[in-house]
Order: sequence, then C-alpha cells, then structure tokens
Amino acid sequence: MQLLEVVLSGADEALLSGQADLAIAAFVPPGFLGETLIEIEFVAVATATHPLHALKRQLALKDLARERQFVVRDSGITMKRDTGWLGAEPRWTVSQIATSVALVRGGMGFAWLPRHMVAPYLESGELKALPLQRGGTRKAALHLIVAKPDEAGPAACELARILRDAVNAPAAHSRSRRANPRSRKA
Repeated sequence: MQLLEVVLSGADEALLSGQADLAIAAFVPPGFLGETLIEIEFVAVATATHPLHALKRQLALKDLARERQFVVRDSGITMKRDTGWLGAEPRWTVSQIATSVALVRGGMGFAWLPRHMVAPYLESGELKALPLQRGGTRKAALHLIVAKPDEAGPAACELARILRDAVNAPAAHSRSRRANPRSRKA
C-alpha cells in the first residue's frame, strides 16, 4: 500500500496517469465514476483577536481582500484549480490544511478550514467564525473513486470498504442511539 497525498486536481492526475487505484477527491474526473463518501463543511475563521473581528460588524469581500488569506496549493501540474481564494494580494499558499490551521491559530491571517479540524479551537474561543454577510461556510463533497472497479484488487476493495465504514460509523451509531435511548450509558 502506498499513500499519495494530493490536493484538488492532483487526484485527477493520479487517476488519469494510473498512479492511483483508489482516490478520495472533491471532483470526479471525466471517464471515472465516484460515490459521495462524505460532505465536509468549511468555515471562515480567524483568531478572536484578529483585526477583522475588531470591526464588530458583518464583513464584506472588500474587508477580506485587505487581509492575509491562507489557501491550500493544488498539487496538480497540468489541470490546476484555484478554489477558495478571494483575490487578496496578501495571500499565502501552503501545501497542507494543517499548515493553514497552524498559521490561523498563530494570528497571521484567516482561512476557510474544515469545521471538524477547528472545532476544538472554536469551542475554546481561540478561533472565531468570521461574521460574513454571506458565504461564511462552504460545503464540499468528497468522492470515493475506484479507478478500474472491475479490475480492482483485494487491497483496493478492502480499503474502499474500510473508508465507507469509517465515515458511516458515527452516523450509524448516532442513529442507533436515537432509535434506542436505553442503549446510552449513564
């Protein structure tokens, strides 16, 4: 098993070049079939002490364009996508979401980050969602794509099953607890 970590069109290129037997991607490239695996919510955030929060009003695009924004670089070479960037000049492009989280936590700018990755910092008050007039959250579906389903080997099939089970387990557990409230531990 080899894990290739790519961003945006990097997944398309890995599938198209035959580098990947299985991919998790935001887009299903032409010539492939994918199934929605999970939907991720992204939220615009900055530290509680960031100047954008000091404005104490709903923020417009022009407010954001003056501030440093962190975006994650598309790892593809030939089909690059530029998603999420607002055109701000003080943009910093990073290679991983974790780097963007660390920079935002350091008070160096703002970014749209996966809610599940910043939830503890939002709950503690270290980070705050930006009060945007519109577009403060975004959702992106991640798709599970098996490059050649009819030719997939046992390892690719097992990994696809594990991934499906992993994203469905919390929902299934939550549903079963609601259906049978006595199953909860005191």
